[in-house]
Amino acid sequence: MELFIQVIKFNIYISPLILFFILFTKKISKYTFKFNYFICLLIIVRMLFISKINLNILNINNSTINIYKHNINNYIPYSQDIILDIFMYIWILGIILISFHYLRTNLKFYNYVENFKKEILEIDITSILDEQVKELNINKKLKIYKVKGVYSPAIIGLTCCEIIIPEKKYNNKELRFIFKHELIHYKRKDNLFKLLISIICIIHWFNPILYLLKKYFNELCELSCDEIVIDKCSISEIKEYAYIILDTIKYQKTLKYSSFVSQFLNKKNITLKKRLNYMFNQDKKKINLGFKLLLTFIIIGSIFTINSNFKQNEDIEDTTGKINYNKNGETYGTDIIDSNGNSIEPELIQAIGRGKKVGYVKKRDLYDCDNQPNTPEEAVLYTRKRNFNIFKITIPLYDKEGVKIIGRFEIN
Repeated sequence: MELFIQVIKFNIYISPLILFFILFTKKISKYTFKFNYFICLLIIVRMLFISKINLNILNINNSTINIYKHNINNYIPYSQDIILDIFMYIWILGIILISFHYLRTNLKFYNYVENFKKEILEIDITSILDEQVKELNINKKLKIYKVKGVYSPAIIGLTCCEIIIPEKKYNNKELRFIFKHELIHYKRKDNLFKLLISIICIIHWFNPILYLLKKYFNELCELSCDEIVIDKCSISEIKEYAYIILDTIKYQKTLKYSSFVSQFLNKKNITLKKRLNYMFNQDKKKINLGFKLLLTFIIIGSIFTINSNFKQNEDIEDTTGKINYNKNGETYGTDIIDSNGNSIEPELIQAIGRGKKVGYVKKRDLYDCDNQPNTPEEAVLYTRKRNFNIFKITIPLYDKEGVKIIGRFEIN
């Protein structure tokens, strides 16, 4: 349950940053795609950590702030606890189903490639690949395969990567462009980052903004790769490169590519249009102060969260045998000994909640005072309802002031 609440809180906190980044960089296109790609990678890495990374830099001792400072748990009343459990099980079920879909799609693709691939051993082709490998300072030797049914060159795999190309005749210049494009994907580990963002989308499958981020990242992968390939190329060479992309469209097949594959061309016409527009509109691009400020905002806003370190004195002291009163006049602790030597329970009873969190539960919540039956018939129904409840009954776990909810306590 605590993990599910953390996921919800994290999505509320990170989604505006992602949406701002996508809208801002799409609106202002004068910046390099390589720089946008780099920021997108920062966001993906940040998304791997569900919890906030806090910087405890403030030290404030203020009782008023202590009482009224709430977190998201305050919005989960006891009456809605079962609903929250239902949503958690739906979330887990969604993760299982979507994971199965991704696994099935990728196994189908890789099995197809494995069955129909033919290694290319021609010296004139492998020498071009070796030339590009050396130019990009890549130490590992990659293999090339022709695969019947694929419509676009691609690099597949995460560690032992392979380049696959369609059963089509390419000239030497075309092969140089294709190999350079795919090797850039390999050098940047784009397939690994595509896997990571797919895992992120599986965990946070209910958040549509993350699917926008995934789509935008795939787009930036190709645009930034094109940017590197055509760097320092003449207009005639850029035209040849664009022609290769356009010519690939004619060979589109029905085979669905893996989510973790970097293709030379995908089926998205919008991305294709952007790639071609970019190639023939090579204005001088620069990164100015405004975008540096954006980078700072993304890094500080998404990687770190300033966490005020309020002095709340929430350490649980030994309260056995004493009458302790909080700021609201409520008694708290373990059993209390009154003036006559009788043992009574305080209004806030010390308890250990989920995750071994130590706090206090309210006596009224613990004994469900507001819902106690008044007649024998109501008592029977009340008992049946509690005995046949498939969900664990939980109540809020408070600090000693009985105001701030710090966790949940399970009732056996």
